[in-house]
Amino acid sequence: MKVPDFFYGDEYNEKIIENFKLFYFKHLMNIKKRKNLVFKLNEIIEKHNAINPIIDTTKLLEFQTGLFLEKKFSKSIKEIYDQKPKKQTEVSKFEPKTNNTLITTLEIINRVSTEFNKQKTDYWNKRLKFLKYLSECIDLYGLHKLLETRNGISEKRFNLAIKHNFKSEIATVDYQILLSFEKFNLNFSNNYRYENPIKINGKIIPFKNITQVKITTTNLKDDELILFAKSKNIKWTEDEKDIEKFFKKTKDETEEFQPIPNEINVNITHTKQLLEVYPNIHKLYCNALEKTKDEKFFRNSLDDFRLVLELLLKKILNNNKSLENQKNELGKFLKNKQTSVEIRNSFMAILDLFIKFQNENVKHNNNVKETDIKYIFNTTSTLIEYLI
Repeated sequence: MKVPDFFYGDEYNEKIIENFKLFYFKHLMNIKKRKNLVFKLNEIIEKHNAINPIIDTTKLLEFQTGLFLEKKFSKSIKEIYDQKPKKQTEVSKFEPKTNNTLITTLEIINRVSTEFNKQKTDYWNKRLKFLKYLSECIDLYGLHKLLETRNGISEKRFNLAIKHNFKSEIATVDYQILLSFEKFNLNFSNNYRYENPIKINGKIIPFKNITQVKITTTNLKDDELILFAKSKNIKWTEDEKDIEKFFKKTKDETEEFQPIPNEINVNITHTKQLLEVYPNIHKLYCNALEKTKDEKFFRNSLDDFRLVLELLLKKILNNNKSLENQKNELGKFLKNKQTSVEIRNSFMAILDLFIKFQNENVKHNNNVKETDIKYIFNTTSTLIEYLI
């Protein structure tokens, strides 16, 4: 059995993650006393590290390691460890630098010896790397450390815990797990933001009865959840899942994703994600968002939101016109996107209101209220999400 090169690597690569997981499923899923095995493997790894394969004898350690792998794991694991190197390649064409036969012969011997020692060292290092891979795969239950870098919003799945006192004097917690980002917004965020009832587990819970919300996330696929549950000692079968324990073991991101009712919080995360392709605009949007948290910066935040929209239109429409002068180009852009006449007219009307408000209340006055902030932020974010 051959160990593919892509089994190893330190940069994010789904193929590495997938093969790490498949190796675990195939060879390590049912092993017992894993802590003892990892401890013993690490002892063997230390012995391999201490050996110089060019000057030290390796046969005894190779034999002992092979016996251990076959006894504690399987014959196939031993075969991977014992896998012979490719047949030694012929020495590349040698051009003698002298007519002296003895010197030429010595140079050839030296060259053959160097290439042989390199091959022997590479073979030993490959064995050592496999042992480290095996130890890490057991220790991590087949969940590669590169999973930590799988952090796109589309790869996250959301878990909800809603504590409430609906139809009960005793507080109750309802859980809903593994929601996509779209379903999380549809089922929870959009309703919670506007204090609408939340539908969960067949119940429709009035907003006023909700006493606490917690949100966790996971970036694991379905088969990886099996390994995660095993690593955390969570019951996870087709017939029964310990959802409460699973929830507690996943990443708490309540602060990041919980909407604030009647406050500025239109899908912030989604809008930020959309703007990441325009780094300067993304930075300006984030700065404007920060300024909304302090009343003395309200005016500045609205200036920034206007600039965000103006710069975004310049990028998308590939021109350098001011916001007020973009209407014709924007109309053509929306038409080319096959946007319906009704939506185009609605979009342009919203943009007109946005510009008029900015001109009369921001550019020429300092008459900015908190409700103005909310309106402009929501409007800006809505326009951005539609444009990109």
